[in-house]
Amino acid sequence: MPSFDAPNGQGSEYSWPFSDGKGTAVDQAKWQDMAARMTYTAVSGKLGDAALQVSISKAGTPPSVDVAPGEAMVRGFCYKTDGVTVQLKDNSRTPQPRLDTIVLRLDMANNNISATSLMGAPAEDPKPAELKREQGGVWDFPIAYVLLKKSSNEIAEIADLRIFSDGGNLPQAYDPSKADVEPNPGDLLFMREAKSGYESFVSYSNRGGWAINEDIGKYRTYKPNLNYASVDSPKPETKGHWKWISQNTVYFCANITNNDNTRNIVAGGQQTYMNVDLPVKARGGMFQLVNATLFNNSDRAESEDNYYIGNAYLSGGSTCQPVFPNVNNYRAMGDWLTKIPHNAAVFISGVYEADQFREGNS
Repeated sequence: MPSFDAPNGQGSEYSWPFSDGKGTAVDQAKWQDMAARMTYTAVSGKLGDAALQVSISKAGTPPSVDVAPGEAMVRGFCYKTDGVTVQLKDNSRTPQPRLDTIVLRLDMANNNISATSLMGAPAEDPKPAELKREQGGVWDFPIAYVLLKKSSNEIAEIADLRIFSDGGNLPQAYDPSKADVEPNPGDLLFMREAKSGYESFVSYSNRGGWAINEDIGKYRTYKPNLNYASVDSPKPETKGHWKWISQNTVYFCANITNNDNTRNIVAGGQQTYMNVDLPVKARGGMFQLVNATLFNNSDRAESEDNYYIGNAYLSGGSTCQPVFPNVNNYRAMGDWLTKIPHNAAVFISGVYEADQFREGNS
């Protein structure tokens, strides 16, 4: 809170700005304390805009990036550029990959906002540098991560972190992974997923991180692709749906049906077994299990057991791996999904922890 002289040396009551009286003198600190409550720290624009988009520089000394023309609000203050090049802090070859952060840095002491880079420490699993977030001092608004290659000063990848605010509406981002990496308790985020167009209202709950607040009464459909089937296998019929049931937790159901009357679907190509797409990427670090059943009970099905009841493994990533008992040797380990008989189907359903916020493999 900015410093004010208490009237008559008594209790503390402050108000500003006014045309007359003590509230006429509004300095930077008072302005920020007021304006930061009125607007979001965000890029000015709509979803899909190129405003302040970060790309590998075509003209700057490597490693450097270009920040596209655009505007933003940073903790109550305006920023605008017609395009600027940012040189990364250290252009020497890094022994391990390095993750730098491109930020708009509000510096109250120097009365400016500028695009700059924060250098991360080289590591096998690199982490970004800590942001500065001080009311009345330095405030960093991240707009991109820049990954430098191992033993090189070349840029391997740029991850977009921009959050948009359109005319006072709630901030928007393409997906939850672009949410502010260091939000404040009470921050809100309104997002639209790039592929599906679904909208999400998200809040930061402090202890639990970003929380997805969804209408859990309506399912979303998705296509659970069957991967690594041989090219000459019949194409399966696939249906799936899913929904959020709590913070970062998904329920889903996938049906993969072989409607061919004579031909089996068999694994082929790069792998000797098949897997199935998830609706949302699963968190890694430990195995998760959901239910899987091979239903082989139609009139035209092969003369095998009617049901194979198993599981599907999730080890992080965008697919699950069904596994069933070995029908030839029940003492043996389970079998991966290598065949879906003609007129049979695979049903997969369950609950798993998603990885919407890139929490890693811990």
